[in-house]
Amino acid sequence: MVGIDDDEPRARIRRSAVACRRCNARKVRCNVATAGPPCANCQHDGIDCEILPRKRHGPRRKQQLNSAQSRDESHPSSLQEEGPVSLEKQLLEPPSALRIPAPSSQSLQQYHQTPPASAPSSTESPATAYHAASTQEADETEDSGALAVALDAPSAPRPGGNPSQIYIGDQQGPANLIFSLCNGASLTGTHFLVPRLATRKQKPEDLAYLQLKGCFSLPAQSVSNELVRCYFSHVHPFLPILDAHQFLGKFANLDCRNLSVLLMWSMFFAAANFVEPSVLQEAGYHSRKAMKRAMYQRAKHLYDSDYEEDKISLIQSVILMAFWYSDTEDRTGAYHWIGIAISLCQSLGLHRNSELNISKHRLPPAQQSVLRRIWWSCVLRDRWLSLGMGRPMRINPVDCEVPMPSVGDAIRELESIPVQIRQEYIPIDSEWLASLWVKLISISDLLGKIIDVFYKPKRPLPNKTVLEQYENELLQLIVRMDTTVCKDSISILHAYQYQLFYEAIDVVLHRPYIMNGTSLAEADSWQGDCHRKAKAAAARTNTVLESLIDLDMIKFLKPMTITTLIPAMQIHLIELSSPTPLFRRFGNHKFQLCMMILSELRSTYWGADAVYKLFEHALARVQKPDSPTNSSYKAARSDSNTALLQQTPASVEFPPTQHDIGAGDLQSYSNPDWFMWDENNPFSIVPDEVSQQFTSLGWEQNNGSTNFLDGINSVLSLEQFNSQCLDMGPT
Repeated sequence: MVGIDDDEPRARIRRSAVACRRCNARKVRCNVATAGPPCANCQHDGIDCEILPRKRHGPRRKQQLNSAQSRDESHPSSLQEEGPVSLEKQLLEPPSALRIPAPSSQSLQQYHQTPPASAPSSTESPATAYHAASTQEADETEDSGALAVALDAPSAPRPGGNPSQIYIGDQQGPANLIFSLCNGASLTGTHFLVPRLATRKQKPEDLAYLQLKGCFSLPAQSVSNELVRCYFSHVHPFLPILDAHQFLGKFANLDCRNLSVLLMWSMFFAAANFVEPSVLQEAGYHSRKAMKRAMYQRAKHLYDSDYEEDKISLIQSVILMAFWYSDTEDRTGAYHWIGIAISLCQSLGLHRNSELNISKHRLPPAQQSVLRRIWWSCVLRDRWLSLGMGRPMRINPVDCEVPMPSVGDAIRELESIPVQIRQEYIPIDSEWLASLWVKLISISDLLGKIIDVFYKPKRPLPNKTVLEQYENELLQLIVRMDTTVCKDSISILHAYQYQLFYEAIDVVLHRPYIMNGTSLAEADSWQGDCHRKAKAAAARTNTVLESLIDLDMIKFLKPMTITTLIPAMQIHLIELSSPTPLFRRFGNHKFQLCMMILSELRSTYWGADAVYKLFEHALARVQKPDSPTNSSYKAARSDSNTALLQQTPASVEFPPTQHDIGAGDLQSYSNPDWFMWDENNPFSIVPDEVSQQFTSLGWEQNNGSTNFLDGINSVLSLEQFNSQCLDMGPT
């Protein structure tokens, strides 16, 4: 336990001014003052809630008043201190700029300057005292009666204060039948709002440990402001899991009493990828990875100690903590944290449409919108994690009925933010970014279908009809940049990243027909088209990367975009085994561009470093003359390349490259004819006449590809691709 100076004053724990007779006798926390009679404990026990009259104290003597005043003057409160604060003082209380209270209404200073009520006396052993304290804590935090309280919710008055949401489960569960029997036709849903039970009391030694780890020492106000700004510019647009209006309203006014400290550290951890180097220096970190590690560890300490009680804040935090990845041996990677988030969501019934199911007392529309966005963000991450790690998807769409989010779900709350705060933290083209996020949710949902249909083990590949069905569905998710609306660099950055996601899905959709061992000459014409479409999507991925390099935006790539490079790099690696020297050189050129991007991101993301080393080793194995991959695949591709060359005309007029267009002028890339997608040909930046020449070669435009939105845990997962890199050990 942290030592505390004896000279420090011991602040008195302020107890609730009102408690019912039952709670007072049991010495447990009572919420009658906030929720009104009956309190949660009496309602759980089914007894009358009798409020005790307040004690009447006689007038204080003048001598006592003078004594108290002299004590206050000799020991001024830390909240009123000015000047430098000692290191020990900083460890024992949060910085004054952003004070985060402990779970109860008392401040952290009061928690640590007052001996715990269960402190062992001189006559009892520490083991006995600890057992007694643990038993008392278990009694005080018991919430096993939440379902019993919810049983009366359909006829109970609206709960006051901050109610808690209870989900009784589906029809196969025991609670659903009991609720139906007791309420009959009046049971209109499976979600209930009940009074929140008494706040769990943290042990003083746990709080001391968290303070020692720096969990309550938030960064300086200037650093915190920059981290929050980066969060809403780079993380929130594609992962809108927060109520921006509620959070920014409190944060901008330094009213952090009701903000979750766990959520704050999780946000800072996710935003640390995008801050400028000057912010790292001001915060006292020598590298971006050091800053991320420190912030993640503080968030994890808070999570492990069960400090956070609000389950929504807990879900939001673990979704952001899923961006953690350090090495393949780390057991708390993205798959672990997203699994926890999904489990918590399902325990609250977020996979069900609470707007239809919630009984009598409905949640506010703004809160329903947040819950809907949280659930679909979990779906999005679940799909990309399954793709990138080769593991099962946890969310079965059959069990879910939450409607697809709309642009209004993400933009409505932003419109109510004060103009000054919105200009400081929210991107300009927030409405267009919201529409882009809705498209990203849609292609993530489509990705789940593709994995289920095309990548199930021991299942034959679908025929041409099924493939065309998914190609057409993917075509509906094209996004065309409107340069008259989107003029902000943040919007352009996200548009390019969306195309990386899209092109990755195109490769994933056609990749099974490349890796099935059938050469292009032997395959049917439509299977040969799959070879060409995958190559075209991989080439377009490189085109996007070139544009991002010209705009100096590589440093702002999200961690999840790292995995979008993997499908394209797989195709480039396959082309490196071509028997034609020119094909090998061209494939190596495209492959090295992706490696260069990964090299730039290695200083920020551990995942980029892992992927770089993996492909570096794979390249060395593929280029070995005696490599089984090299010899066998070259033989299989020999006829394929011959067949392809026979279809190629003597000359083709290629479009100008990005370097030919201009020297990085943003306006030159904003021309609708050249920027990203053309209206009629969304997959390339070439003029129509050149596009027609490609179409005549079989380079059809039915492409699309997705990025695996989990980027940090980027691992080659495709079993067939792994077979191309046999015996490839770690570097």
